[in-house]
Amino acid sequence: MFKNYVKIAWKVLWRNKFFTFVSLFGISLTLMTVIILIVLIDSKVGNSSIDPYRSRSVYVDKIELLSPDRWHPYTPSYYFLDKYVRPLKTPEMVSIHAAMMISFFEKEKKYTADMNYTDGNYWRLMNYNFEEGNAYKDEEVAHAAPVVVINEKMKRDIWGGQSCVGKYIEILDVKHRIIGVVENTSTSYMIWLPLTHDVRDLRNVKYDGNYAATLLAKNEGDIDNIKAELQAVASRAEMIDPARYSKVRIIADTSMEKFARSIGPGKELVMSVIISFMILFMLIPAVNLVNVNISRILDRASEIGIRKAFGASSKRLILQFVVENIMITLFGGLISLVMAGIMLQLLKGMNFVPVTANLINWRVFLLSIVTTLFFALLSGVYPAYKMSRMNVVDALKN
Repeated sequence: MFKNYVKIAWKVLWRNKFFTFVSLFGISLTLMTVIILIVLIDSKVGNSSIDPYRSRSVYVDKIELLSPDRWHPYTPSYYFLDKYVRPLKTPEMVSIHAAMMISFFEKEKKYTADMNYTDGNYWRLMNYNFEEGNAYKDEEVAHAAPVVVINEKMKRDIWGGQSCVGKYIEILDVKHRIIGVVENTSTSYMIWLPLTHDVRDLRNVKYDGNYAATLLAKNEGDIDNIKAELQAVASRAEMIDPARYSKVRIIADTSMEKFARSIGPGKELVMSVIISFMILFMLIPAVNLVNVNISRILDRASEIGIRKAFGASSKRLILQFVVENIMITLFGGLISLVMAGIMLQLLKGMNFVPVTANLINWRVFLLSIVTTLFFALLSGVYPAYKMSRMNVVDALKN
């Protein structure tokens, strides 16, 4: 029976090419936009080939100090993170790092790059693909070895793509030996240095600075325990300037909470807004498709009348037309995946999406299928129900 429904649906699909075109256009455009939105969110909060532990990571990139009248937000210093966050017992691993923009000259040409000061644990948390060489180790960080890791874009543009491991590059007036080249993760030049080269910030004994920490939980269920330990440590923290500040509060977020905080107040509210937007965005074209489907059904009134006259039940008729709508929606969904892939490649080139992001991974694919089926039911159930209630005599007259 189901096989016959599929055959009928395929034939009906090409019976009225205009209705089919309108349906596919509305479905593809809508689902393409939804898929792109899903990918953009997933690239911020989901695990990736570069950041495989994101789902069980806690990020500390902000602290708040309490004065008599209000809380003051600051970026934590290396001193604060090294003294209070690195010694925590609950996390499996803690990495401290900082990012900034720098300019440097090489071969009489000026370049601007994203520079990262990191410890050895950073390379254990991240999973960069090294095209040549390797990362610096804990010993090299401890002794402030003049070594550096760069990305493939720098290798290509400065050394013409030739091997550059073992060569030197001057950064912040110090010659550093290149020991590794990683694949491009953005369209920018990227540099990684041992954080012990950041002499100015490492000597800063205040709580505010330019650093962040990533804490790896043993499992996702341990994230709340890490947050609880952080707050316990904060409550015991000694205040460096007690005349000005009386308390310190550590802001610890998961990737989802960090993303939500960057665009709004609270994870639950942000997710509610995103889901509501997606449903509303699909609802508008779904209403138009309802009208198209009703027109398509009215065009088949005689077929419906004959089937009802020979004993077809309303449930079977509803199932048939829902299957037809799911088929055309899945077809439009496949087109939308292709369109979304093209658009995402363009967004990659503009650095809106990480260069190495897994664009259509299993999470995105599964959500796309669920979204497609939801869209199919949203636009197909009412016309199918209306058709099943059609009077036999009136249908045969048509």
